[in-house]
Amino acid sequence: MKVISKTLYFFMLGMLAVGNLIAAEGGEGAHGVVHGNPSPDFNLVFKEINFILLLVGLIVLVKKPVREFFAQRALVMKKSVGESRGFYEKAMEESKVIQGKLANLESECKDIMASIKQSSEAESQKIIEQSKEFAEKIDKDARKLVQGEIARANEELKDLTIKHIQELSKEYIKKEMNTADEDRLVKKFLDRLQM
Repeated sequence: MKVISKTLYFFMLGMLAVGNLIAAEGGEGAHGVVHGNPSPDFNLVFKEINFILLLVGLIVLVKKPVREFFAQRALVMKKSVGESRGFYEKAMEESKVIQGKLANLESECKDIMASIKQSSEAESQKIIEQSKEFAEKIDKDARKLVQGEIARANEELKDLTIKHIQELSKEYIKKEMNTADEDRLVKKFLDRLQM
């Protein structure tokens, strides 16, 4: 490859030199006379040689930095493409993970909703049971309270009845009892005490 490129450089330089020589002769061909001169213009030949040397010098001087520049540029581009490929692959992997999560999201949502429903049903059942127990306790306490009030009312009624009977008895005794009855009761009482 290097041999071909060097050969191509020298061929182009040769063609340039020949083209300049032909142009310098005025396009008349190689007759040996240039503008009335039997020999070619050496001033023009030296200029062409200087130009060719300048081109060769530039090629020699610039060839290595230009090659290094393009080699470095190729490395940077290769590295950039590699990094881009890495980022692309990473993005694709993350995309697949996200797609997988999104696919599972619907089933997870259904599972969560079922769990919430089951939990709420269990909680409502628990609340109903607690309400029943509380209602039974209130009923039991109310029955005890009512029974206690009935017992207290019965006692009060007995006390009132006894007091009323005592008062009625006192009045009856006062009305119906005479002195003979009083003597007989006192004697009976004294006999009991003596025994």
